[in-house]
Amino acid sequence: MFARKPVEIDSRNRIFISSRPKDEGDMKEIVKLGIKKVVMFGLLTSEEHYEEHWLQEKGIKVEIVNINLVEDERPLRSIILRALSKLEKGTLMHCYGGQTAQIAAMCYFVRKGLTPEQAIARVESRLKAEKVDVIHITPDEARLISDFQKPGAWKKPITRAQIRFRLAQKKWRPRKTKRWV
Repeated sequence: MFARKPVEIDSRNRIFISSRPKDEGDMKEIVKLGIKKVVMFGLLTSEEHYEEHWLQEKGIKVEIVNINLVEDERPLRSIILRALSKLEKGTLMHCYGGQTAQIAAMCYFVRKGLTPEQAIARVESRLKAEKVDVIHITPDEARLISDFQKPGAWKKPITRAQIRFRLAQKKWRPRKTKRWV
């Protein structure tokens, strides 16, 4: 049984969020909901390998966004950006407990043009309507959600490998700022 069952947060595009499925019954519910793609946040364990193979056998695409908040240097913003770039109609976003998926859903609505406050309220109201516990948003997470409203927030962050490649090609030089001096 799901810790947090799938909740449809956007009925037009059929976007769902939930916690990680715990058993085959949960995965059958994913199929029953007509979900065509699953975006998984988290470290890949043997249980998630089983889930990935089971879903792929049923014709459901699986995208894994590896996230290890203890050891990962990437900010949560870039992880959520990667996940949101993989969304299409009929997608379920899930993580172990459901919190990262809930934050990603709020960022999704900011991307659609809502204010951060409206996005938080919309996701919370959808969760409450389905009688699913709402996970409290910390001030840092609220700041992250509001950062998605800033111009250029949807640009993919440049990676260190891309910087090295551009420097090697001599097509690009970083601007001189205090951190480069």
